Amino acid sequence: SGSILETVRPTFNISSPDNIGHFTIMVGYEDDENVVVGEVYNQEQKITSFPWQYPSQDIENGLYPGMVYYWKILYFDASGDIIGDIEQYEVIGNFRVMPIILTSPAQGATNIPLDPKFTWDAPLSVPSYELWISDDQDPDVANPQNIIELTGRAFQYPKGGDMPLEYEKTYYWRVVPKDINDKFILHCSSLGYIPYINLLNHIFI
Repeated sequence: SGSILETVRPTFNISSPDNIGHFTIMVGYEDDENVVVGEVYNQEQKITSFPWQYPSQDIENGLYPGMVYYWKILYFDASGDIIGDIEQYEVIGNFRVMPIILTSPAQGATNIPLDPKFTWDAPLSVPSYELWISDDQDPDVANPQNIIELTGRAFQYPKGGDMPLEYEKTYYWRVVPKDINDKFILHCSSLGYIPYINLLNHIFI
């Protein structure tokens, strides 16, 4: 409970009683700490044995760096009926997926070349990213002037392209992780999340 995990495909494990037909798992966001809604993952797959790894395909929602999740397991008999009342099932635990950490160019770095290499640390199994870049007219990178789609954790910025960098200018950048369905989510900070999108850095060319 409360672990920080270095993957968006964690492995769940429990010591289960015998004579269970199958299990299902519910995963909720931090504002659903009792996992009543289970809006992240809600019994999408029948589980017959543990350990069980969060799927990489055929899911409605992936997990995201920097987010907190709560989870619980439901038990079903051989006839497919839930054992007991769903309200009686308690949350087993919660975990946080490690956030993305921007590594280069360093925050506030100067004398950066016009073709800098952008790199970041991230949890395992993130399907893809977008690298958002704006100049000093958009310091929050709310409306990125350049969006680059990536699958790795590094990008060598080209000197030519849609948005060539210029000397004597400041640029801001974000790394946006996406799930298998090409989705990303932006949570308001007032909800108490660490917004995974809030990975802002700036450099001076």
